Amino acid sequence: MIRFVFLACVFCAAALAFAAPASAQARCLQGFVWREAFAGDYVCVPPATRSQAAQDNSLAAARVQPGGGAYGAATCRSGFVWREARQGDLVCVPPETRAQAAEDNRLASSRTVSIGANIGAAMGVAGGFSVSQNIDRPGGDYTSFDMAAGGWQACRDACQQDNQCRAFTYVRPGVQSASARCWLKNTVPAGVQNGCCISGSR
Repeated sequence: MIRFVFLACVFCAAALAFAAPASAQARCLQGFVWREAFAGDYVCVPPATRSQAAQDNSLAAARVQPGGGAYGAATCRSGFVWREARQGDLVCVPPETRAQAAEDNRLASSRTVSIGANIGAAMGVAGGFSVSQNIDRPGGDYTSFDMAAGGWQACRDACQQDNQCRAFTYVRPGVQSASARCWLKNTVPAGVQNGCCISGSR
């Protein structure tokens, strides 16, 4: 009984995290939109994923096993599984779509920006660089690489160790790929507001 209550609390907490009200102090990073797989679904995803969710919803009835099956009236036809974008999401989808929904849920927090955040706020001078959060510096790139660990400081350090590097942009995980990405620049491009990134310059 205790285990059941614990699991129920975990599911409730997850539902609240993925279904914050529209007025919540959060918005999607540039390039992402709300998934809207169900009412109150504010997980940020690429636009194509939202379109896919809408299409899956429209095809839901046709993907249910007529007369039900081993899992009751919501049993999916062969080749489909429940999407499970949240607890109780029984829309039938291809297995890869369920896997994508789980991955999008995992990356949800990395794809949002707090509306109350100080966009473009200077973080001060660190390691000889003037660093600002939520700032991208498009252009001037001469190399880039994925980062498994180390945060923005590792990106700064890579720039610091390269004499031709004048500036860097650290792109948060889940924006360009599942990993963070570091862009090194041989010029200091103008900064633009974008919650994707942390940028610095010498």
